[in-house]
Amino acid sequence: MRINGFASGMDTDQMVKDLMKAESVPLERMQKEKQELEWKRDDYRSINTLLLDFRNSLSDMRLTTSYRARETSSTNEDLVSVTANSSASQSSFELSKVEQLATSASWTNNEAISGKQLDASQSLSSQSDALNIEWKTGEVYTDKFVGSDDTFTLTNTPDSTEAVSVKVNGQSYKVVDNESALDADSVLLVNNELKFADGTIKSSDRISVEYASNTEESGQYAVFSIGANTSKGETHETFIITGDETLNQVVNKVNNADIGVSMMYDSFSDRVSLRRTETGDFGADEKEISVSGSFMTETLGFNDTNATYSAGQNAKFTINGLETERATNNFQIDGVTFNLKKTFESDEAVTVNVSNDTDAVFDNITEFVDTYNTLIDAINGKATEEYYRDYEPLTDEERSALTDKQQEDWEDRAKSGLLKNDPILRDVLSSMRTDFYAPVNNADSAGTFNQLAAIGITTTSDYMSGGKLEIKDEAKLREAIESDPQGVENLFRGDGDTYEEQGIARRLTDSVNSAMDKINERAGRATYTNQQFTLGRNLDQVEDQIQRFQDRLTQIEDRYWRQFTAMEKAMAQANEQAAYLQQQLGGMMQ
Repeated sequence: MRINGFASGMDTDQMVKDLMKAESVPLERMQKEKQELEWKRDDYRSINTLLLDFRNSLSDMRLTTSYRARETSSTNEDLVSVTANSSASQSSFELSKVEQLATSASWTNNEAISGKQLDASQSLSSQSDALNIEWKTGEVYTDKFVGSDDTFTLTNTPDSTEAVSVKVNGQSYKVVDNESALDADSVLLVNNELKFADGTIKSSDRISVEYASNTEESGQYAVFSIGANTSKGETHETFIITGDETLNQVVNKVNNADIGVSMMYDSFSDRVSLRRTETGDFGADEKEISVSGSFMTETLGFNDTNATYSAGQNAKFTINGLETERATNNFQIDGVTFNLKKTFESDEAVTVNVSNDTDAVFDNITEFVDTYNTLIDAINGKATEEYYRDYEPLTDEERSALTDKQQEDWEDRAKSGLLKNDPILRDVLSSMRTDFYAPVNNADSAGTFNQLAAIGITTTSDYMSGGKLEIKDEAKLREAIESDPQGVENLFRGDGDTYEEQGIARRLTDSVNSAMDKINERAGRATYTNQQFTLGRNLDQVEDQIQRFQDRLTQIEDRYWRQFTAMEKAMAQANEQAAYLQQQLGGMMQ
């Protein structure tokens, strides 16, 4: 029980607060120390973020694409256009003739497929007066299995091997009924059982089987197959369609299948075409698109009488005096991609040149220099930031006495200089300066550039800038890129076992990694616990001290209140006694 000046008339509550304020001075110091540690941790982490960004830039500078940007030219873009990747050598090509362009194999109806205007969005069964489809009666089923064996049993009996479509992980397999025909690309169907070749199926494989069963049910179905010869070999897929599907859906089924063939229905001409998706000649002496099933051969008319087949052909051309062929009009030679657009004779010969893209490489190096200077600005700014000794973190009471602007200005100064002359920052600045200016001496640097100054890059004249770079002579840098691009590349990304052999980007990467490791040891990452880094452990120690001191203050405050309460009780008792004596003396005097 606390008695607040009942007997003494004193403001005990205020007196205790004043006493506790004096007792709390060490606590305020601890809280300010904790705040400074948190600010310092955050400053370190912000530097680490900049170092990480710079390390990403270094990763780019260690790629050949930063130095081997290529530009191309063609004397006639309407006939031949070119592009080049970083692996392309600086060279030239002459295409003296393009005899023929690569084309796709195609198959097109000669006549309309229906006797009247067909609505491709309506069901096939409702178009029976327009389309002559040989429907079978039965139901279409789908069974799905997860691979764990080579043999799987179907839940119903298929009409025939031709009425079964098997896919493993989306890839179509040919269905055979003779074990001698079974191979890695087919599946054997005998007595409702599917059997794959040994070792074909893995435990994670997803097997889907769609098949038609010739039953007494009223459903309608038809079966057809399409295959093709492609650059990856022969393809084949069986399609089962039902009467409630539309022609548009049938077309989509074919186009979504991975067989290298596309189908198109043209409503204006009422004709259908098949085209292999790849150009080139893969068919030898046979058709490169194959079909089976009356829906394809009769309903859609893909047969020798009612459709015209055009074989695919390779592009034929003469390059640098060599007659050659390609399956596509877009092909690559030594890192140079050619796009043949038209045929032409020798009197229209096209010359293609591949050269170093000086502007692109120059821009890459300039961007790298800018990124480095941004990093140096930040690190050097923190390492030389003025420290205001008289500005400490504000307590809640001090903060309440200031305006928002005053609080902001005060806090800016209180945070300033916490990393001034920090050894980690000084070390990384010194290391990076050394990395830039130590000569690069390896097998590829002989007779070429081994220092930045040789390509026109130097430090700024302002010593206080912390070693920032500037491209002092742009013309010299461009000349270096044009005359010896490999030498410039080696200067930055040269490799070797020793420091002297390593290029600037490799050295800087090691220096940045070392600094980031030291900062992580000091300030940790957002995912670290406090016990994993130095400042975190310091924060835990201060927090423990704060907690113990707060417990002590609670005890001190309780003691003050006990003392004041005892005083009030004693004074109250004394007042009672004085009043009693006064009363007795007053009675005697009467």
